[in-house]
Amino acid sequence: MLNQLTTQISALLSRPRSVKPQTERQVTQYIQEHGGDAAGFLARAAELLEEHELEILFAPEFTPTLEEQAAVSDLLASWRPTSADLEKLNADLCAAKAQTILQMPDGAEVKIPLHEVMISRFVKLMRLDQAPDFKIASSLQDTLPSELYQAALALMRQRGFTLARQTWFASFVAHLARRHPLNTNMLAAAAQFILAQTDTATPALLAAAQELVRAAKGSAEYAQAGRVYWSPDVAQHHQYRGQGRVDQALVKQKLEELAALEAIAAGLETYEKR
Repeated sequence: MLNQLTTQISALLSRPRSVKPQTERQVTQYIQEHGGDAAGFLARAAELLEEHELEILFAPEFTPTLEEQAAVSDLLASWRPTSADLEKLNADLCAAKAQTILQMPDGAEVKIPLHEVMISRFVKLMRLDQAPDFKIASSLQDTLPSELYQAALALMRQRGFTLARQTWFASFVAHLARRHPLNTNMLAAAAQFILAQTDTATPALLAAAQELVRAAKGSAEYAQAGRVYWSPDVAQHHQYRGQGRVDQALVKQKLEELAALEAIAAGLETYEKR
């Protein structure tokens, strides 16, 4: 099992990664000191920077996404690595001296070595030893399609997911799946929701969900209204640039958030009556 996990993590680490805006901003500062261009600096960053600087610089790229977390869910559904396993995993990945590709905003590609700090950060944040209990995992296997099942198991490895929260999440997701078509956004919203609650009694959860729905409706309506300057003086100062412009991507995001919260609230209403 450990060999399979090592192979999977190695493949994930070697995937091409887009350079994030946060990294771009930091590189601009480093270029002032070291000269050259962004691509050239990133290719040599491991030689030029201290380890703590490398970890900060590449943190956005080597923070596992939900998709990457989900990629190992099937393996962790029936096996959990020990601390000794994780030490060996780290050591083997670092010894491999692998490389990855960074994709620059202009389309250029930069090959960089996978430094130990990048590997260690990625493995640590995968939280491989925090997979849900095998019984909890199996309770969702027949309820969700494979892709959503893997995402659900990955979400339950997040920091803050105690056994009680994992149990509630699996039970509630199974309840939702019987009443509503689910997607990854809804699973993530349900996970974020339960992590934020201190009182997990259903009436308290329902009241919290309904309050979030009201707030989300306001956010969606505000996004749909387009850019508004709160002060006429400020608007005039900016020559009314962007006034009334609707950010369609933001509207889509806010409507998706609203739909997920509405599904959670509706699910809690019937969850109470099971």
